[in-house]
Amino acid sequence: FMTPENLMKYVASIQGHRYGPVLQLVALTGMRRGELLGLSWKDVDFKAGTINIHRARIRAGNQTIFDTPKSKKSKRTIEIDLDTMQKLQAWKIAQNIERLSLGGKWSDTENLIVTDPIGSAPSFSAFDRMFKQTLRDAGLIEMKFHSLRHSYVIAALRSGGALKSVSERVGHGDSSITQRVYNHV
Repeated sequence: FMTPENLMKYVASIQGHRYGPVLQLVALTGMRRGELLGLSWKDVDFKAGTINIHRARIRAGNQTIFDTPKSKKSKRTIEIDLDTMQKLQAWKIAQNIERLSLGGKWSDTENLIVTDPIGSAPSFSAFDRMFKQTLRDAGLIEMKFHSLRHSYVIAALRSGGALKSVSERVGHGDSSITQRVYNHV
């Protein structure tokens, strides 16, 4: 995991990156990769400053499908800070420009938040490679994408976040899971 200082260094380093807004979203919410890749624009409430997580994109055998999140508590609505919401709004505009420039060749039918320049959902491996490249670009050690989730939880707990609140935000079944996994914090 990243220290809270390195997490903020990472967030600063991804500004201007194609996927900067969505990477910032994960870094500041602890969202799972499948939850992020399953988000559609209808899940974002720009006025309320919230995101509704109700599905995830997962691998099932040889195919990628949408399914319910990991647990009942993983279905949740989380508040998003104003800066991240503004960056997501700018990302939505940029994505719409890409969509319009391609006309009928845009391939996204799910209205996904995370797409490549032609509207395809990136593969898990391509998304992971991109994440690792952003770590190298930031001068940080290589880690798995899931480590971004751990980094968020650690930063939130170290900054005084209540265990129950952090647990609910990341969608743990109950706060005892958060306590057990992050006891060292």
